[in-house]
Amino acid sequence: MYKERLFALQDLTYRDFQCRLNPDVPPERIIGVRVPLLRQLAKEIRREGVEEQLQATLPHRYLEEDELHAFLINMEKDFDRTLMLVQ
Repeated sequence: MYKERLFALQDLTYRDFQCRLNPDVPPERIIGVRVPLLRQLAKEIRREGVEEQLQATLPHRYLEEDELHAFLINMEKDFDRTLMLVQ
C-alpha cells in the first residue's frame, strides 16, 4: 500500500522543515517526504494502476497524501476524468 511507501521515504529533518513552513498543519499530519520523491512515487503508483486506492481514502490524513493525490491528478490526460478526480 502507498502509506507504507510514504513512511519508507520519510526524512525527519525534512519533516521538521515542513512543520515550520506549514504552521497551521498539525505536526502529526506531516510525514516528511521530499517533493521529488513524491513525484517519483506518483509515477510508480500510476504505472501500477493503483491510484484508486489513494482516491478511496478521502479525506487524507497526511499532507503528503494530499500532495501525492495532486500529482496524480496533474498527470491525468483525460479532462473529464480530471474533473471527476478533483471533486
